[in-house]
Amino acid sequence: MVVEKIGDLPFDAPEDTRGAFHEGTVYLVAEKIALPEDANEIILHEFVGHFGLRVFFGATLNDALLVIHKNNPLIRRWPPNSEGPTRIFSRNLA
Repeated sequence: MVVEKIGDLPFDAPEDTRGAFHEGTVYLVAEKIALPEDANEIILHEFVGHFGLRVFFGATLNDALLVIHKNNPLIRRWPPNSEGPTRIFSRNLA
């Protein structure tokens, strides 16, 4: 689903959100997407990265992400609930 701006999303999202996967729906934020290639990348990230991981891991996804966070020093630099590159962890831990 495409929304015009972040405020049009049916949930709270950070100001830099370009796309999101929420309750089974992939959202794209039009004002944050400059090129069609960007939209393709965001769709792939949201659908495969979030929906696909949730389908593959099911209820164990949060545990799997925490193991990655615990054992990967590059990821561990940011706390699980940070706004850094580990935002996937904060979304799934909530």
